[in-house]
Amino acid sequence: MPTYTPANKLRPGLLTVCLLVTFVPALMAQQKLRISGSLNGSAIGYTASGIESRRDPLYWMLSGNLTLSYWQISAPFSFTLSQQDQTFRYPQPFNQFGISPTYKYVTLHAGYRSMNFSEFTLAGTIFMGLGVEVAPPNAMVKVSAMYGRFAKARLVGGLNDLEFGIPSYERWGYGTKVTIGKNGQEVDLILFRGRDDPASIPDTVASALDIAPAENFVWGVNVRRTLAKRITINTEYALSAYTKDTRDPEARLTSFRYANYLGNLYTPTQSSQFNGAFQAQLGYRADRYQLNAKYRRLGPEYKTMGSPFMNNDFDDLTGGIATAFFEGKFNVAVNAGLQRNNLNHTEETRVERFIGSVTTSYMISEKFNLNASYSNFNSTTKLDRFYQQSQIDEIDSLLFLQVTNNVTAGVNYNFGQGDIARTLAFTSSYQVASGNQGNKSVFYNANVAYQSNNTPRDLTFNVNLNANSNQVAAINNFSVGPTVSASKLFFTRKLRSTFSSSYIRSYQTAVLLSDNTTARLGCSYSTRTRHTFGVDLSYLNRLNHQGDMPSFSEFRGGVTYNYSFSN
Repeated sequence: MPTYTPANKLRPGLLTVCLLVTFVPALMAQQKLRISGSLNGSAIGYTASGIESRRDPLYWMLSGNLTLSYWQISAPFSFTLSQQDQTFRYPQPFNQFGISPTYKYVTLHAGYRSMNFSEFTLAGTIFMGLGVEVAPPNAMVKVSAMYGRFAKARLVGGLNDLEFGIPSYERWGYGTKVTIGKNGQEVDLILFRGRDDPASIPDTVASALDIAPAENFVWGVNVRRTLAKRITINTEYALSAYTKDTRDPEARLTSFRYANYLGNLYTPTQSSQFNGAFQAQLGYRADRYQLNAKYRRLGPEYKTMGSPFMNNDFDDLTGGIATAFFEGKFNVAVNAGLQRNNLNHTEETRVERFIGSVTTSYMISEKFNLNASYSNFNSTTKLDRFYQQSQIDEIDSLLFLQVTNNVTAGVNYNFGQGDIARTLAFTSSYQVASGNQGNKSVFYNANVAYQSNNTPRDLTFNVNLNANSNQVAAINNFSVGPTVSASKLFFTRKLRSTFSSSYIRSYQTAVLLSDNTTARLGCSYSTRTRHTFGVDLSYLNRLNHQGDMPSFSEFRGGVTYNYSFSN
């Protein structure tokens, strides 16, 4: 595979910026192009003492989020450029750019974009390519389609020159969604195909790393209906054909025979597998309450390249009710559900979970309100298949029970007079997790916060005290400390200055571990000509009191620039 120099990596984004600088001013001078949004640049220096540096001593970034409007065309545009792309070790590069122009009911996506067909097919995964959405208002048919690269090859050089991360092939995909219907009565028909490029990684290297090029073909159907303006029904089904190794010999299927006739769309092999995913939601909205119920099932080994980080092999059933009393001042929501895995009993264990929760809020007055919640999470693990080691093995060791209870509560009191607003808030949480195997953990957290906002003086002041304790077996981790912050505007609100500092002391089983101090100072100045200049300084100091961990400090200092468009 060829290696790329930093200049090659930055070239597409720099070309985009050069085009903007060249053509945008001319079009704006003709008053044909309107721009909103901003351009941002930053350069940050870093140094560390006591530990190895955790990032480059100097790094920079350019970014922009703009909306270009030209007659009836509106085109959101974004880009990010940084020297970090030279060492960015993930399937998509750090440097990205993309534009999504819309003309009437047609939207075109180009560059690094994301599209969403459904949860089980293509679900917002970033790709480098093209996409289109055609959605005429009040039309019976709407169409979306995309084509692009989902991942670059994750290998450079030989086995001793691997980048950090999970090796993977270069992955490409395309798909389409056709929506039929309108006014709350709609059906989506979805097709998606993804495939790894076998030539992007040498076979000898792939075999040594135990990875293989994969292929995926998914079709899905979604149905949405609204009945009597109060009842909503949403269902979604998808069937995924996933080949783990496209180099395997082709196979003639006796089940799911349709895959034998897909031609270039999908070629089944001996490593192909088929799994389905289904969910249904029912909602009812009344004047004073809402009801909802939902069922989901994802088959074992269900996968789609359009949403690679998806859990599978489980089903769950949930339901809930939400209502309000006292003219909407007191709100209550109750939810409960069941979940289980190992649907085909092919694994050694099976986990069954129960979740129940109650959330309440009460606005006593405009100044005083309360909120509280409780949730119960029960998890039961059963050993479905096992090998008995002896005649005296305890039977209850085959059943593991885990119970987690969470309680949170908060009080907010708003006071002050005139243009000076003050808020005092207290929040706390308690969590206990225990099981029949003797393991138990207890977590406490408490926070007290005070905020003052003096509008005439453009001054905001905050102070809070936070403490938390985590008890696991005989080990207790405890930390406590205050945080103070302030913000002030000067020179008719052109200059903004901010300061924050925190001090946290950490203990383990009553033994002092460390003292952590952070401080941050920022200043930004905005001119009348849309320019904003900023300076940001931050300092971290950790003093470790135990010999196995070194004490260290870090300092970051940077300058920022922002240009805002507003016409």
